[in-house]
Amino acid sequence: MYCNHCGQNLPEQAAFCSHCGQRTLPGAAPGVSGMTAPAADPARGRISRHRNILAILWIVYSLLKLPGVFIMLGLGASLPWMMHQPWMHGMQGGWNGWMPGVAAGWMEIIGWILLVSLILGLILAFGLMQKEGWARIYGIVIGILALLSIPFGTALGIYTLWVLAPQSSELEWKDFARS
Repeated sequence: MYCNHCGQNLPEQAAFCSHCGQRTLPGAAPGVSGMTAPAADPARGRISRHRNILAILWIVYSLLKLPGVFIMLGLGASLPWMMHQPWMHGMQGGWNGWMPGVAAGWMEIIGWILLVSLILGLILAFGLMQKEGWARIYGIVIGILALLSIPFGTALGIYTLWVLAPQSSELEWKDFARS
């Protein structure tokens, strides 16, 4: 016998699912045959309680990267040009030769990394808000990557994994994605 709600394998005469606490026998009420419903899993409902908050946090976190994108890409593109201007010759100091090009290259790389991570975060927020089937797995991957961005990305990554990673969240997400 299997639970109609979560699919857990159950003994034949079980009145309640040992995994999710749902009633399995028609007419079974708490206290039948000395059995009572098990305490509900505290992780159940985690998606429904935290999905919108998580999506909003990903939107805010992603959009906070926008000034950094503009600064890094703007400076990366203009630094070599600025270093060759006559008014900058007095300020160059030790920046003769290859240094402006290297600094500009790194600034552009950082700017593009920030832009890509901004877009990935917005895609995750969209998937969470739209209850897309792929959003849970995608969120786990993006949450793991966010752990590397100390301190705010780490906090958001931990929260994302806490909401999306448990097995009960997988079952709940499947229900969400179907509806």
